Amino acid sequence: MRPFIAISAAAALALTALSCSSARKLQEGEYRLWRNVIAYTGEEPDEEVVGSMASYIRQQPGGFIKRAGEEEVVFDSTLIGISVRNLETHLEYVGYFGSSVTPSVSYRKKNATVRYDITLGRRYPIHSLDVILPDNPAFRELFAADSANVTIHPGDYLSEAIVDSESDRSARFFRNHGYYGFNKNYYSFEADTVKVPHEACLKMIISEHARGASGDKTLSPSTVRSVTISHPASYKFRESILRDINGIIPGAAYSEKDVDNTYSRLSQIKAFSGVRVRMDQVDSVTLDCAIDLTPARTHGFRLDLEGSTNSSRLIGISPQLSYYNRNFFRGGEQLTLGFLGNFQFNLSDKSQYARELGTSVSIRFPRFLFFPLARFRGPNLPYTDFSLAYSYQDRPEYMRNTVSASFGYTGRWNERLSYQIIPVRLNLIRMHNVDSEFAASLEGNPYLQNAYLDHFDLGETTALSYTTNSSAFPRTSYHYWRIQFDSSGNLLSLFNPLLKDSEGSREILGTPYSQYSRIEGTIGRTWTFGRGDGQAIATRFTAGIGFAYGNSETLPFEKQFYGGGASSLRGWQARAVGPGTARMYDIFKLPSQTGDLKLEANVEYRFKVYSFFHAAAFLDAGNVWDYDMSGLASTAVSGNENIFSFKSLPESVAVNWGLGLRLDFSMVLLRLDMGLQLRNPSRDGSKWVAPKDWFGDFKGYAIHFGVGYPF
Repeated sequence: MRPFIAISAAAALALTALSCSSARKLQEGEYRLWRNVIAYTGEEPDEEVVGSMASYIRQQPGGFIKRAGEEEVVFDSTLIGISVRNLETHLEYVGYFGSSVTPSVSYRKKNATVRYDITLGRRYPIHSLDVILPDNPAFRELFAADSANVTIHPGDYLSEAIVDSESDRSARFFRNHGYYGFNKNYYSFEADTVKVPHEACLKMIISEHARGASGDKTLSPSTVRSVTISHPASYKFRESILRDINGIIPGAAYSEKDVDNTYSRLSQIKAFSGVRVRMDQVDSVTLDCAIDLTPARTHGFRLDLEGSTNSSRLIGISPQLSYYNRNFFRGGEQLTLGFLGNFQFNLSDKSQYARELGTSVSIRFPRFLFFPLARFRGPNLPYTDFSLAYSYQDRPEYMRNTVSASFGYTGRWNERLSYQIIPVRLNLIRMHNVDSEFAASLEGNPYLQNAYLDHFDLGETTALSYTTNSSAFPRTSYHYWRIQFDSSGNLLSLFNPLLKDSEGSREILGTPYSQYSRIEGTIGRTWTFGRGDGQAIATRFTAGIGFAYGNSETLPFEKQFYGGGASSLRGWQARAVGPGTARMYDIFKLPSQTGDLKLEANVEYRFKVYSFFHAAAFLDAGNVWDYDMSGLASTAVSGNENIFSFKSLPESVAVNWGLGLRLDFSMVLLRLDMGLQLRNPSRDGSKWVAPKDWFGDFKGYAIHFGVGYPF
């Protein structure tokens, strides 16, 4: 019970600190800023403008819940005038000319509410757009080629925002076509609101010289004369690799896009910690490029750790140690050696144990092997991955050896969408020392019996991932989705006539090969709010299904889905929930519940308590199930408690809530979560779990330690 007492006490203190009001900190005559209200007289501005207005108010109220050590936001009336000017200036910028903002303050007890009444000014539709260009034939011809992309059109509303946007876009176009140093200072705009009543006749003027500049230099495209790539002589790196990655070509016209892409590609090589791309102007039409690279630390180690426990004294610890070399073949190749363990044991029952030891080696090449790198000229480097792994698992029921190998490609289409294509994925699983009683018990369950046989798994994997924020610890709102498809045995099935037939299964190396398809998808969204104080609501939904066919009757055990653990249903330990409403299998000493189908939803509220000390409250729901095809298509309740059906779905969903404590050190986050079961579908009688059953004989809680967010 000690782990529970410790985490409960800490959680209680955290929640107490959150809920404590600090009104006593206010001095006589002071008020807390309770809220700001923005109201419009007459029409409202565009939705995008409405959403941005609050950010221009100088003083923002504090959060609804106060944290330990957090001061009240004391209302400061002197900041209202600044806020009024900010709002009026912003409205002018987005095209509401002559807008006015009238503030007022109301008080209730110790709370102050500031109201900003806004009367919008006039908007001027653009009647016509005239473009005046320098007397430069080459420049005029290039502008004509881009004229269809001009973003200002008659009928648009005049604003400084749209002319700024167009001048930035147009200047970038010219910089990508040789005009080094060309920027928005070459543009000016004149608006006539008298010629046509209530409308604006707009002129866009592009000058030969930037504003404030003088001289007789004409606008001319520049050419790159030379490219020099340098790094410390003591750091060995193959020059040919750098030349292939570089996209700035001597003799070609200057392009800002080529410079940005080269910087991005070189920055993705883990062998370098710093990249600097410098353009030196030799004369008015000639540039020299110098690329300076700062080497990163070549060698390093990383340690990951997860752990869990519950009231039955079953403890799980999963350490993982990896060593990496970021420049193994002197071409930015990253070699990784991994060593992992997964240990479960019961302090009061030595027969409950599971030991897994594994080692792996992988190497990543910063290019597509067997494909010319010149074909990949965008900002993102493609990668080729090779991996080889071995694991040994020892349980009371059996011993298992697994050898795995894979070869594939990984890359990004853009900053948000990434892909993984593994055309060759191999697993060879051999069972040893299978307990005779365990083997006999499986004979009555063909599904489980087939999952625990030797098998040869040769297949392929394709995965796509999308995210609006790819940083390791996002600090802003974002959303993401991932989908992965695995298939195995389909290619091998073409050679069935040549393979040995053993009791209806074709074999390779004396082992039946697996044939199945499996798909899993995840969508998630995280909203951050507050004043940069770590508040967020994170959500995730996961669904997956796999089915065997042809040479197999069941999915391989390692491809089946499971619930529970530090990043899943946190009221249970890993593999301790499902399938469906089935009770825990008594043929296993340790939890080993799996299924062919998975549905899971999670929501978590995250907040900062003080400094790097954070906390969370969460709710998880879901389960795993077996299935038959008729069960998926029908609403009838199957007689098998493991089987998924839509009608019985509400009865078979597991639910937990919980509290978590986190230490957020920016570069690493340590997490301790306690999950409490609310609904256990395998329970006799009522499926709902009362608080009195969380810590009693029912064992309705679990504690998990992990590194990083659960999702």
